[in-house]
Amino acid sequence: MLCLMDSIRQDEPAVQRLLHAVDEAHTLTEIILAVWPLARVLAMHIVEAVLAERALSPTFWPRCPTCGAFLRSKGFVKRQVLSLFGPICWRRRVGRCPQGCATPPVAPLDEALGVRPYQRTSDELQYLGWCAGRLCAVCDGGDVAAVVERGVGQCPGRVGVGPSGRAAGHGAAPRAAPSSSPGTPAPRGATACPVGGGSLASGC
Repeated sequence: MLCLMDSIRQDEPAVQRLLHAVDEAHTLTEIILAVWPLARVLAMHIVEAVLAERALSPTFWPRCPTCGAFLRSKGFVKRQVLSLFGPICWRRRVGRCPQGCATPPVAPLDEALGVRPYQRTSDELQYLGWCAGRLCAVCDGGDVAAVVERGVGQCPGRVGVGPSGRAAGHGAAPRAAPSSSPGTPAPRGATACPVGGGSLASGC
C-alpha cells in the first residue's frame, strides 16, 4: 500500500475496512467504486477539520438591531448539514444580545460559509437533487431500465446527445420502443415518468 494510505488514520476501524476493500479490488471499475466511499470519509474529515480551524478565528459581533449593543458569544453550539459527502458537523460561536432583547441568535461563521439558519441540506446537494429530478423528468424509461439491466461495465461508450435530445454516437444501441403507451399502467417496481409517458425504474 502506498505511503499515503499508511498516513490515513489507520487506527480507525471504519477506514481500515475501506482500505481493505480497495486492496481486494481487481478491475479498474472495482477500484474506483471501492475508493469512492473512502474518498467520502476523507473528504468529511478534511471539511470538518477546516471548519474547526475557522471556528477558532476571532469573531466580529454585529450590533443588536433593537438596542444597538454588540452581541456577545454564548459559547460554541453544534451545527450539522447534510452534504454531498454525508453529514458534516461543526461547532461555532453563537451570539445573543447582552440586554436580553428578543433578537434571534447569530452565528457569524455560518453567515461567512453561506449557510442559512435552519438549513439542513447543503446547496451543492440541493443542486444535484434538482439535476437528478430534471434527468428523471426527461429521460425515457425504457433506456434507463436497459442501462440498469446491463450494468456499468456494459454501457455503450462515447454516446452524445444530439440537437433533438436523443442519444447518438458511435456504437450506440438501437433505440428501444416506448415501454408503455399513454394510459397504460407502469410496470410493477416502476414509477410513471412525469414527461414522455414512459416509466422509470424505482430509485431513479
